[in-house]
Amino acid sequence: MKRTFAAALAASALLTMPLAAQTGKFVTQEKPDQWRASKLVGVNVYNQNNDKIGDIREVIVDKTGKADAVVIGVGGFLGIGQKDVAVAFSDLKWSDQPAADKNAKTPDNSSRSAATNPAATNPAATNSAASNRNRAYPDHAILNLSRDELKNAPDFKYAQ
Repeated sequence: MKRTFAAALAASALLTMPLAAQTGKFVTQEKPDQWRASKLVGVNVYNQNNDKIGDIREVIVDKTGKADAVVIGVGGFLGIGQKDVAVAFSDLKWSDQPAADKNAKTPDNSSRSAATNPAATNPAATNSAASNRNRAYPDHAILNLSRDELKNAPDFKYAQ
């Protein structure tokens, strides 16, 4: 009886193995048009005027895996007084290019020191910025809302 049961169990395992191999699908590499959600957390969010208005704290997905919303930490200083606001994922525009620095050294802003502008004296800093464009996640997001609109937006509440 034990031998018959063991033989039946082994036979059923052998019969299901080819089926599993035929129907199972594995992803072996990230595609160029895919991003890891863990890499989106912390990405800075800017408005149309290139003012930093917050950073992504969370990506909210539905049961099918579609990204529905992002939670943005806005306001506050060093995390104190900061609140979470959620906006639709589709409301964000993503940029692979580094955000323009409003404080960058320009002919009429020559007082900015090399210590605050490493690219001014260090060509490697420029090369580093270029290599960042090759990473598998965006440099920043752009949201068509002002800092005040986000500060006045309702807080996002997580489910219990």
